[in-house]
Amino acid sequence: MKSLCALVSSLIAIMLILLIGCSNTPNTPTPTAQPSPTLQTVEITATPSTIIATVQPASTASPSIAALSTATETPAPTLTGIPSTQTFQLFVDNFSSPCNLPEQETLSLVTKCEGESYTILMKESNQSDWTWYKAEPQDNLVIEVDAAVIAGTTQVSYGIATHGGTLSSDPTFFDVMSSGQYALYRYSNSKFIPLLAPTAAVAIRPGSAINHLKTVVQGNQLALYVNDQWLNTVTDASFSIGKFGVFAATQDPGGKVAFTNLRVSKINRPLALPAAQATVMAQPAAIQTLTLAVPRLTVAVPTLTLAVPRLTVAVPTLPTSKSTAVPTAPVPPVVAKYPLPADKGGLIVQNFYGNENTFTIANVQYKIPGNGEVFILLDPGKYPWSAFIPGTGQAHGTSVIQEGRLTRLPFADR
Repeated sequence: MKSLCALVSSLIAIMLILLIGCSNTPNTPTPTAQPSPTLQTVEITATPSTIIATVQPASTASPSIAALSTATETPAPTLTGIPSTQTFQLFVDNFSSPCNLPEQETLSLVTKCEGESYTILMKESNQSDWTWYKAEPQDNLVIEVDAAVIAGTTQVSYGIATHGGTLSSDPTFFDVMSSGQYALYRYSNSKFIPLLAPTAAVAIRPGSAINHLKTVVQGNQLALYVNDQWLNTVTDASFSIGKFGVFAATQDPGGKVAFTNLRVSKINRPLALPAAQATVMAQPAAIQTLTLAVPRLTVAVPTLTLAVPRLTVAVPTLPTSKSTAVPTAPVPPVVAKYPLPADKGGLIVQNFYGNENTFTIANVQYKIPGNGEVFILLDPGKYPWSAFIPGTGQAHGTSVIQEGRLTRLPFADR
């Protein structure tokens, strides 16, 4: 009996050992846990606001529609066919290569792009030149350009040309002069017709200084600006669409001008232009007696008859003498505008030096006061002249006087 019990006990012990051994059998190695994916943020930059989009790991549940509905949505920009501003930039020319304006060299003219500017060299006296861009004729434009005289001994001018290249409109020239004046001309039937007579403006830097010119071409109006200061506005029913370009003129050979930084803008919505201011046109008129209005200056005016047809000027009476000295004429009145008879031309001699200028033309000697000017009425023709300024020097030249035209001859440092 004891043997049976021992046998059963042994069997039970063996079974327990087997059970315990089975329970201690090594399991398959558990893989190392990978770290959870890191949230990655991507910034998407848009105009005008910034949207931040978060990329979620695959195990993350998608956001609910309710959550998305709370996000602020940037509205898409509204596209329009016409910009909302009054003007927008249409064209810019820095005059680099290739040149957008004609380049040429003839016996009388040289035009070319050089040094980021467009230059016009005129080799003849009383010469003018203008050139157009090859764009289609347009209207409602704002045209701006910087310009300066870079060579020339007497009057040289430059400006903006508009209303060109069509049969329905005559070219118009905004002309800025080295003497500090401006004018507006229409070119019709081979003649320059003044729409605004030459007028002095403090906004214009004289001589070789750079001036910023601007014209606003809007319908039948043309507004003129220099150095961002308004000069005048002209309304003319004949203004029509046309091309735009640049203009230059010189009194004596060798006048040269340069243009740079040209910009053209298109007018979207009408600009409010200043109303025209009254100007006195240089039209033919009868000779009038003028009063000299210069502070602290008294001029005695006896009588002298000059050898000019149909013109009598009150000047001191010369004593009878066999001397060949040139008669001295008094200083004519200094006025803002000078009327011209129908068959005469005028010469305005300007002295920008502090000392008196002794100026002789047509065998008559004139004394031009320092920082003053003298108006001389002459028959059309070509006149040699001489000038002497104490402490400065002397000069000689020739001026061409045209019927119905005022010619200015400034003496100044260049």
